[in-house]
Amino acid sequence: MMAGVDALAPALRDLPRPVLLTRTVGDMPRKMGLYVLAYALADAHHLTEYREQQADRVWRPLDAPRIDGAFATILGTGEIGAGVAEALQGAGFDTCGVNRTGHEHPAFSRVAAASSPSAVPRETSVLVNTLPLTLETTASIGMSVFGRLEGALFINVGRGASVAMDDLRRAFELGHLRHAVLDVLPTEPPPADAWYWSHPQVTITPHIAAVTDARDVVRSFSAALDDLRAGRVPGTAVDLARGY
Repeated sequence: MMAGVDALAPALRDLPRPVLLTRTVGDMPRKMGLYVLAYALADAHHLTEYREQQADRVWRPLDAPRIDGAFATILGTGEIGAGVAEALQGAGFDTCGVNRTGHEHPAFSRVAAASSPSAVPRETSVLVNTLPLTLETTASIGMSVFGRLEGALFINVGRGASVAMDDLRRAFELGHLRHAVLDVLPTEPPPADAWYWSHPQVTITPHIAAVTDARDVVRSFSAALDDLRAGRVPGTAVDLARGY
């Protein structure tokens, strides 16, 4: 089992005859949604700050959490993005999904096309990346995205290489981001001297937001086999040209 199809799709795309590649979704959208929601709520409720205050024996109430009506923008409107949107909306967030064409999706309050200069609204409080890794998305999340934000929380549960890491650090310096939660990184594990290990505005988790369950893999293979026996293309088939 592995995370993502980006290591396989390019190689299979150039074979002399067509190859079918399928993927496992299973319970991943719900798991990813819960992970993102946990960090979004922890940020809103100042849980890190209160833990630090406790260590210093400080009793100082901070601003009340602002969740109802707060704006979350999710890059990617596939199964994972939809699962994240549903979790955040259940807590009171408004959600904007960003995809290639701007086609609507019922899981989001609204959807914008990635090509639009205003795809990421300035009022975004939480920005979440759920994009797959393709040639188009590699290093695509940089200052062109972060520069529109005003002290937002960034959570990456997509692919590490989709973020321009130098731009991420610059976004902290300029105040576009208040914190980043990175479950995925360009190199895993990251080198010991990577700047984000010790940056006070970065939280790193070791690619655990949604660990694939072997039972989900079995169910996915079984469903794909049923589709093939019935002469159907499995619903989990990967478009090798697009890479997802």
